[in-house]
Amino acid sequence: MLDQKNHIFVSSGGFVDEYDATTGATINAHFVSGLGTAQGMALDAALNHLFVGNNFNGVAGVSEYDATTGALLNAAFINFPGPFIPYGLTLDNHGHLFVGNATPGGPVAEYDATTGATINSAFISGFAGSPLDVLFVASLPEPSSLLLLAAGVGGIIRRKSASRLARKQPFINPR
Repeated sequence: MLDQKNHIFVSSGGFVDEYDATTGATINAHFVSGLGTAQGMALDAALNHLFVGNNFNGVAGVSEYDATTGALLNAAFINFPGPFIPYGLTLDNHGHLFVGNATPGGPVAEYDATTGATINSAFISGFAGSPLDVLFVASLPEPSSLLLLAAGVGGIIRRKSASRLARKQPFINPR
């Protein structure tokens, strides 16, 4: 994850580390600490907030941090009910946070990036888990598009969030 100051944030087990994107030099080896397993980040540059998906002692959620200092703003920004393993986060240009769920049959859920309120708990449903393991959720330069990468018999699936159409279209479908 690259910020506007040319810093790269990398999840490393129970930490988020910060590096200089030009030199690779470590800026802060434990920019965010105390995580169980950090599995996805999203940066809201306008609000200067870093969202980190976390799974710690069986409790999964998204925590919110100050993107300049690494200070914890809200440990329980989003708490997930039932089996949910956050795996991949992204923001769109409408203030929505999308979180992939790595549990079998898990959805990509949509949340309000300001309040953490659920907008759609199954924005894209039944995607994760064998044979379609969600590896990555990201936004694309195209207005309000999401990119979901899958392994196995999956593929890449694109869905426009701005139109709110129930349209899922594989545009790359590997064997």
